[in-house]
Amino acid sequence: MRNRLALMAPCALGALIGTNSAISQEDRSVVLEEITVTATRVSDSVNRVPLAVTAQTQRALDQQGIRTIADLEATVPSLRLSGQEGSGLATVSIRGIRQTSSTAATTGFYLDETALQKRAAAGFGSANGTPIPPLFDLERVEVLRGPQGTLFGGGSEGGTIRYIQPEPGLTEYSSYARAQWMQTKDGDPSYEAGAAVGGPIVQDKLGFRASVFGRENGGYIDLTDYRTGQVYQENANNNKIRMGRLAFAWAPTGASKLTLSYFASHDETDSLGNGYNLDIPGTLSVPSLCFDVAAASSLPVGLPGRTIPQPFAAGPGCAGRAGQAGIYVTPAYTVGPLDLERYQSLVLGPTPTETSLQVGSLNWQWSINDDLHLTAVTSYIQDRTKGQSPQNFHQSFLSYAAAGFAHYAVPGEPVLTIPGGVLLNPNITGTPNGLGLGAYIETNTRNSRNGLSQEVRLASSADKRFSYVVGAYFARTNAVVSQRADASDLGFIQMTGLSIEQRFGVPNPGFFAQIHETDKDTETAAFANVTFKATEQLRLLAGVRVTHIKTEFDQTNYGPNGFTLAPSLADGSLVVGEIAETPITPKVSVQYLFTPDDFLYVTASKGFRAGGVNQVFSSAGQGQLFGQYGLTKNVLPTTYSSDSVWNYELGGKFGFLDGRAQINAAVYELRWKDVQTNVFIGGDGFVANVPSARSRGAEAEAQWRPVRMLTFNAAASYIKAEYTSTLKYPGGRGLDLFAAQDGQAFAQPKWSADVGARLDIPLASADASLYARLDYRWLDKFDIAPPGSPNYTPDSSTVPSTQNINLRLGFERDSFDVNLFVNNLTDEDKGALTGGRSSCTNVDCSTFLNYNVVRTIAAPIPRQVGVQVAFRY
Repeated sequence: MRNRLALMAPCALGALIGTNSAISQEDRSVVLEEITVTATRVSDSVNRVPLAVTAQTQRALDQQGIRTIADLEATVPSLRLSGQEGSGLATVSIRGIRQTSSTAATTGFYLDETALQKRAAAGFGSANGTPIPPLFDLERVEVLRGPQGTLFGGGSEGGTIRYIQPEPGLTEYSSYARAQWMQTKDGDPSYEAGAAVGGPIVQDKLGFRASVFGRENGGYIDLTDYRTGQVYQENANNNKIRMGRLAFAWAPTGASKLTLSYFASHDETDSLGNGYNLDIPGTLSVPSLCFDVAAASSLPVGLPGRTIPQPFAAGPGCAGRAGQAGIYVTPAYTVGPLDLERYQSLVLGPTPTETSLQVGSLNWQWSINDDLHLTAVTSYIQDRTKGQSPQNFHQSFLSYAAAGFAHYAVPGEPVLTIPGGVLLNPNITGTPNGLGLGAYIETNTRNSRNGLSQEVRLASSADKRFSYVVGAYFARTNAVVSQRADASDLGFIQMTGLSIEQRFGVPNPGFFAQIHETDKDTETAAFANVTFKATEQLRLLAGVRVTHIKTEFDQTNYGPNGFTLAPSLADGSLVVGEIAETPITPKVSVQYLFTPDDFLYVTASKGFRAGGVNQVFSSAGQGQLFGQYGLTKNVLPTTYSSDSVWNYELGGKFGFLDGRAQINAAVYELRWKDVQTNVFIGGDGFVANVPSARSRGAEAEAQWRPVRMLTFNAAASYIKAEYTSTLKYPGGRGLDLFAAQDGQAFAQPKWSADVGARLDIPLASADASLYARLDYRWLDKFDIAPPGSPNYTPDSSTVPSTQNINLRLGFERDSFDVNLFVNNLTDEDKGALTGGRSSCTNVDCSTFLNYNVVRTIAAPIPRQVGVQVAFRY
C-alpha cells in the first residue's frame, strides 16, 4: 500500500500540472468550493491560510455520511480517536500527540468560542474524554493540525478542532433539516431527525437561530452468559442522542452586535463499546475451594512487611467438612468450550453511560472603525457523566480467597496452569439474572465540571500591510468526580464466606470502595499575533502567549484498605496537591506567495498542557507493583509537570487549472518534552514525565475536478511517533518497570489514506441532478506495546491493518437532497484483540500474573444500509 501511494502521488501531481489550462469560459465557472475559516482569528480562505487546516461544511458532511467525530477521523489527515470511555465522549489525537488517562487533553476542542476539552479523572470507571456535540446544524468544522498554543492556549498541543455554528440571521431566513433511517447488519435499526431555522425578528436589528435534533442508534452486540453461551440481552449497545440550541443576535448599531447562545445535548448508551468475543476452544477448570471462617490467620498482602487479618483459610485443611458450622465450600466449575457467533460479548451485565453538556455564551462584536474590531466572549460550560461497569471481581480479595490454581486445556495443546486468584471468582456459578454473585459493581456516580471563561481580543484589518490580533483570556474550571464499588452482603458472603461486617469488623457502609476527587484549574493568559507584509510575496508572522495556570487537586479513597473511613496522608488514602506554572508559547511563520493561490510557508510553533497531581494508589495496585516488580509506591512521583511540544513545519498550498484542482501538503517534526505518560498497575495508574518523544510525518490533501461532472479527493498521512528517551524504575525481582523506552513507537498506525470520487449527472431540469459518491479508507497495522512495557501482552500485541468502503447514491433538486447509502460495504471485521497473558514478570512473558482466556476483538461497525433526506434553504 505504501508503494502504491508513493507512485500515485507524483503521477497525480503531474496530471494536474500538465493538463491543458486553456479551458472554456463555461467550464471555468465550475471550480472547487472555497471555504472561509477563522482559524487565525481573522476570516480567510482555507486554501490561503499558512496553516495545516481541514474545513468541511454541513452539506459536505451530510453527503459523505459524516455523523460523528469517529466519521470525521476518516477524512482528516493525522486525526485519530485514541479512546472512548463513555457515551458522547472522545479522546482525540492529532499528529501522534495524544492524551492518556488522568492527564489534560492534547487536542483543543471548541464549540464556537467555548473550549470543551477536559482533564481526565483518576480512579475506576471515570468515563474520561471530551464531551463531543453531534454534527448537526453547523456552518463548518475546522481541524487545525499542529500546536495552536498561541491563539488557543493550553490543551492544543497537537491541534484544535472547532465546531462553528450558524449565527442568528439579521437580514434573511435560512433553514436546515435532516432525517435518516439506517439498518445495521444483525442489529436494530437506527433513526435520526432534526430541524433548524433562523432569521430576523426585527429586520437588521434582532434575529434568532433555533435547532433541535434527536438520534436513536440501534445496537448489535449481544450480551452472552459465559457459562452456557446463551444470549441474555440482544443488541445491547444501543444509543440515544438529544440536542437543542437557541441563539439570539441584537445589533443596536451598524457597528456592533451582541449574540446570546445556549446549547444543550444529552448522550446515553445502554452498553458501551463494540467489542465482541471470539470462541473459547478449550476448557477453563477452577477447583473447589474450602474456607474455615472461624480460623484466624494473617497472610501477606503483597506489600513488604504487611499482613492483613484473615479470618478464614483456604485449602485441604477443611476438606470433607462441608456443612459444618463456620465452613464454607465453593463448588468447582468449568467454563468453555464456547462456539460463539459474531457480535456475542461475554460481559457480566451492561455498561450504561450517559453524558450531558450545556454551553452558554455571550459574544459582543464591535467595529470601532473600518480597521479595528473588538470581540469579547463570555462562556459558561457544564457537563456531567455517569456510568456503570459490569460486575467485576476485586483482585486483592481473590488473591486471598482462591488458594488453588485454574487449568485451561485446549485439545492437542499443553495444559496451561493459571495462578490462583487472578481473574477468577471462586463462586461465579451464582445465577441471579444470569450474573455471578461474587461480584461488585463499579459506578461513576458523578464526573461533573463547570467552568467560566472570558476572552477579549482586538484585531486590525487583515488587508493592511501590518495587522495584529491581541487579547487576554481567563478561565476557571471546577471538576468533581465520585466513584464507588458496591458489594452486597449476599455477594460478599458468596465470595468469602463472610459478611462485610464479619470480614472488616465495621458495619456495612454500603460500598466496597469509594473515591472522591476534586480538581480546580485557573488559567490566565495574554497573547498577541502580528502579521507583516514585507512585499507582495513575502509575509512574516510572529506571535506569543504567556499563560499562568494553577491546578489544585485532592482525592480521598475510602477503602479497600480494611474499609478505611478516615482517609489520611500517612496511609496514602488521601492525596492533596497543588501545581502552578507559567508556560510561554511562541509562534513564528514565514509565507512566500508565488501567486495569490500558490505559496509555501515555514512555521515554528509551541503548545503546552497543564501538569497535575497523581491519584491515590490503592492496595490492589500496590500489591501488584510489589508482586510483579518488587517495588513500593514510594518510588512513584506524587506530581507531574506540564509538557510542551515544539513544531517545525514546511507546508504549501497550490491551486491548478483555474481553480479546478488544489493540493495542500506539509511535512513536520514535533519535539515533545516531559511527555505525560500514564502507567497502569493492577487497575491503578500514575502519570510520569518521560523526558522526550518525537513525531515526524507528512500529510497531503488534494481535490481535482477534471470535468464538470467528476470530482476526486484524497488525503494521506505518514506519522512516525516514538519516545526518544527511556524512563524506568529498576525493579527488585529482575524486571524493571518501564514508563517508556527509547525507540518505543506510539500505539497508532504510521500510514493512513482516504480517497473518494463523486459523479454528478445533471437532469433535464436545470435545478435537479443525480450524484454518486464512493469513499475508501485504509489504516496501517501497528503494535500496542513493546516487551517490558506494563501493557505488553504477547497474545494481543498487534492491531491489524483495516479498510472501509462507503457508497452513496443521491438526488438533488433545489433545496432537497435524498440519498441511499451503504457504510462498510464489504463488512470488514478486523480489529484490535485483547486477552491472553498480561502483567508479565519477565521480559519474554514466560511467567505472568494474569491470564484471560476470553479473547475480545474491537471491530468496526458492521455493514449499514439506509436512506437520508436533507433540506437546506
